Amino acid sequence: KIVLMLNDKTQDTKDYEQYKEKIVDIELEFSPTPMESALVAFNNKKIYHSELSEITVSLGIKNIRVLKRIDRSIDLVFHYFENAEVEIKSQLLRVTALFCWAYYCSVYDKDIPSLDFIESIDSIYLLDSKMLDDERKQWKNVLLSHNFNKLDDLNRMLAKLVRRGYIDRAEFETVVSTANEKCIIDKNINSYKIAWDDFYYSFVDEQSLIV
Repeated sequence: KIVLMLNDKTQDTKDYEQYKEKIVDIELEFSPTPMESALVAFNNKKIYHSELSEITVSLGIKNIRVLKRIDRSIDLVFHYFENAEVEIKSQLLRVTALFCWAYYCSVYDKDIPSLDFIESIDSIYLLDSKMLDDERKQWKNVLLSHNFNKLDDLNRMLAKLVRRGYIDRAEFETVVSTANEKCIIDKNINSYKIAWDDFYYSFVDEQSLIV
């Protein structure tokens, strides 16, 4: 007896669907949930696995091979982010998962935005929905629903990582450092703004707190 293991709705099943009635006696469907797939793919031995699982579940990724590729891509570069702000680390996880999902899964699921489409936009807010076809309108909404709105330098580096499977270490390190510095500046500016707003709009004397 022979056991065939195929991924549904992929090129692998084209011939199978055509001839299965003649050659297959028993057909079983293995359809784990995204959470079950994440539990299989991620062993929780890495500090980012818990957060990564939440991200891949939100994307609805069931394919364990894709999940493994996501994990390997992140593991390849995570040491560059060890001293980075938490927001930059989260960007690494969110964007790498999103880009792998787009790169590997959009071929067989037209509801998933392609990586080519994602890389073609600088800011999603500059996309005029009136100028997009129905497919790209759907892709735009999908990206917004996953809080992806722009392609900055770090995201471009992560796209290269997903496509190539390797990085230019010097270039990558520089981009991560620049992104982290910008994050720190933005957070400081935001904290000053919050402090000023509290002072300006309050009827309480908070001069000592501001000073």
